[in-house]
Amino acid sequence: LVRESIQNSWDARSERSGRAKVAVTIDLSSFSSAELYVLKDEVFKKIPEEHPLKAELRPGMRRLVLSDRGTEGLTGPVFVGDQPLRPTHRFNNLCRIFGRDTTGPVTGGTFGYGKAVYFRASKAATVIVHSRCVYERRIEERLMPISVWNANSRDMTTGRHWWGIPSPYHKRAVGPVTGSEARKLAKQIGLPPFVDDETGTNIMILSPQFGSSLDTDHQLAATCIAEAMTIWFWPRMLGS
Repeated sequence: LVRESIQNSWDARSERSGRAKVAVTIDLSSFSSAELYVLKDEVFKKIPEEHPLKAELRPGMRRLVLSDRGTEGLTGPVFVGDQPLRPTHRFNNLCRIFGRDTTGPVTGGTFGYGKAVYFRASKAATVIVHSRCVYERRIEERLMPISVWNANSRDMTTGRHWWGIPSPYHKRAVGPVTGSEARKLAKQIGLPPFVDDETGTNIMILSPQFGSSLDTDHQLAATCIAEAMTIWFWPRMLGS
């Protein structure tokens, strides 16, 4: 999880030449009662049948938030098909596309399946993606929850679910909440804000699961996360 998320942040760094500076924060905490109310009343009004999210939306629910700054954020269009898919279309590459070819610039990933680790790390199989980027020469804030769970044979769903704003141009598809509404909603559910004109991404993992004693000993879980950051990314920390 740490390797995937920080590599994604590094690949999205704002300065491709020279000395790039990327700030990464990983925060493990619990939802307040007010934040949980917003999740249940505004964000997840409808939940697919037999989905684990429904059982997790309860008092004491925890979250793991992976944040980066000094990156370009989730750039590009928010629907597949609006433009030919490019490596710089980070929103669609993270939120829509599972599996891709290996053409294009060399980055840390290869086939586009590494993002599955975000959903596997959630008991609810659900994450909330919140990003600020520059799109069509203006700063845009975006927020969209996503789930990857089991397919439902009764209604022929694929197991992938998105919560958002219905699109008049894309049948049966939703786009992210954007602008001031995204900023307001992010604040209401405890996501870290963007300051001034900075860009970047927050990924909130709902009800994180680490395995064995780490699910109950959160101090130990945080220590393991910090150790993983050091093991995998100490060369980046040196600034060379």
